[in-house]
Amino acid sequence: MKNHKKICSDKGFSLIEIIIAIAILAIITLPLLNAFVTSSKMNALSRNKLLAIETGKNIMEELKGYNLADIIKLGSPNITSPTIFGNTGFEELDYNPSTHKYVVAAHKSLRQSHTGRDYDFYPKAGGKYYFYLKNIEGEGFTTNALITVSKPSITADNIDKITPVSTDKDILIDATLSAGDAATKMLNDPLLSSSVKHNVSASTLRREIHITVTGTEIVTVKTEFNYYVNGSASPVTGLSDLRTEESDSPKDELRSIYLFLAPWNNSTGDEKIVIDNPLNKKFKLYIVKQDTGNLGNKMIILDVRDGNINFAEKSPVKVFTNVADTNFRCRYYRGSQPYTTDKIDVNMSLVESKSADEVNSFARLYDIEVKVFNSNVDENGIAGAEPLMTLTGGMSN
Repeated sequence: MKNHKKICSDKGFSLIEIIIAIAILAIITLPLLNAFVTSSKMNALSRNKLLAIETGKNIMEELKGYNLADIIKLGSPNITSPTIFGNTGFEELDYNPSTHKYVVAAHKSLRQSHTGRDYDFYPKAGGKYYFYLKNIEGEGFTTNALITVSKPSITADNIDKITPVSTDKDILIDATLSAGDAATKMLNDPLLSSSVKHNVSASTLRREIHITVTGTEIVTVKTEFNYYVNGSASPVTGLSDLRTEESDSPKDELRSIYLFLAPWNNSTGDEKIVIDNPLNKKFKLYIVKQDTGNLGNKMIILDVRDGNINFAEKSPVKVFTNVADTNFRCRYYRGSQPYTTDKIDVNMSLVESKSADEVNSFARLYDIEVKVFNSNVDENGIAGAEPLMTLTGGMSN
């Protein structure tokens, strides 16, 4: 029998073996560590994005609770106002296009009157107002925000009171194009024949606006702008650069149609508006004349055409307008037949009643854009900085 001796050695790992082991461990763990760090950064970025979105939504919702003058009031250091988002750093800015920078406004839109007892509102050029909200804190995250408030082209500034506009229930139609601008578009239109262009000018054009309300459960509103050259019984067709037709998004419920009208008081003939309502939809029609001068002896003629209704009932359409009584005439039809105008309510005012729900017209017709930035982006850097989020809204929708 052979004797087997157990060979024992107290020899350890060599330096080369240790280096190789460390290298293998590094190769395995470094990508994992890098992935962990990257994931942590992404999570933090995502969290910041979500907090920025939440901040933007909160700003938008809170600002919708104010009218335009109140928003400007928040940015005036001369007026004691409630804090917004627990922060009083709410400054009105101006944009300098030559330097491409925002600067603190030297002339506020809301200024103290000479009597020193009240304040006057001064509209800004271009209808844009900029506000900078600093150090908005939430859940350990601090941001700054640039708020842009813009007045759209349609206005009701000359009206004391008007029902608040809601884009969920209301239709807004912009008929503020001037006769001069319409003539220019026609003369520059390559598709319009030379024979028609020969007769086109601001003084020879006439406009008719047709609004058709249809649909059973879902209501659709289609608007057509028809342009006539003096002496022609047919509207001009084949236009490429001049809008002649538009349809609004369908509504589950139609409450009101707002027609913002700049009358063509320098054009030939009277201006005509036709409302086709064959299914007898119930809504209010606001014809809001813009402050563009005196109509003189020109008339705005409104034709309301309902379907067949019981003779004892009134029209489901209620009309409100700020056009002077001497320049406005309403004609009413049922089933294409002329009907007595005592069966349709026409109010020579844009206000049905002096209720507490009414607000100043200037309060509601504006658009808002909110941009949220990291807290290290100040007034000098916001013009070129990338926002964490951008949110748009307005029109009290």
